[in-house]
Amino acid sequence: MKTKFYYKVEPDDLFNYKHIQSQGQGSYKTAIAGFAAGMSSLGIIISLFIWWPGVKLFVILFIIMVLVMGQFIKQDDKKARIKTAKEEAEKLSSRLNEIIARSNEIINQILPYFEASAKKSIEFAKVDFVDNALSPFWDRIEESSNFLGCYKDAVEQLIINGEIYSKILEEKKHNFPLPFPIETNISISSSILDDYNFVIRKAQTKFEFANIWEHRKTQKILIAGFSNLEQAIHRMKDEILSAISNLRYSIDSGFKELNNIQVEQLRTFENGQRVINGTLETMDKKLYYLQYRKKPNTPFIRPMID
Repeated sequence: MKTKFYYKVEPDDLFNYKHIQSQGQGSYKTAIAGFAAGMSSLGIIISLFIWWPGVKLFVILFIIMVLVMGQFIKQDDKKARIKTAKEEAEKLSSRLNEIIARSNEIINQILPYFEASAKKSIEFAKVDFVDNALSPFWDRIEESSNFLGCYKDAVEQLIINGEIYSKILEEKKHNFPLPFPIETNISISSSILDDYNFVIRKAQTKFEFANIWEHRKTQKILIAGFSNLEQAIHRMKDEILSAISNLRYSIDSGFKELNNIQVEQLRTFENGQRVINGTLETMDKKLYYLQYRKKPNTPFIRPMID
């Protein structure tokens, strides 16, 4: 069951973004006010050059009406801006709470799933090696590489989530916890990574397996950051350990160095929301593979910013 969070961003703080969607809501009222002001000016001119008492009275009443209308327009515009600010704050609060919940879901469910799946694939590869099953062996190695690659992607996704979370809250009044509230004690079993490298190396020293390897090592593999299977195998362990280390450092430092996203693009409300939505969509893909126990066959794409 997904954990519920109830942290909030204060509405007034959204005015600091220098963007309020409701600014255009009073444009038609502004036009009416301008028209009324023009008519009052015309009335003044008439009253100055045509000394009819009725015209003077009309002008006086009209000016009073314009002044009263102006006050109502200001009040309506203020109410509209406050309403919009509250709605945006609620929407932003909801999405940030969702990022916290989904990030904890990655830690508690998705990472363990990918780790366990990779381990199972490696165990099957060991059996295939003993049975001299050439192609099935390399199929299992590719499968385990996919799972390990998704593990790496998921850790890197947590870094991105923390960067977005920290940047959006940077200049706001809120009661969200800081730094990014996720478990930092993340690790992957060293035996899995060691077994992965060991069984591959053992196969590469055996002619029959090495012959198949020569044909498959340059084939493209759908893991973000790797162009082919050979590259993934050689760099996988270091990349995973580096991602885990970067996550710990980023959280400990409060995400002071935001390198993975274009932080300038987060300064407006819409761009911040778009990045959050892209992040949640990416995490939904990870949850899909977890829920249906399917082998991921495409990399998890990071949210892009225009």
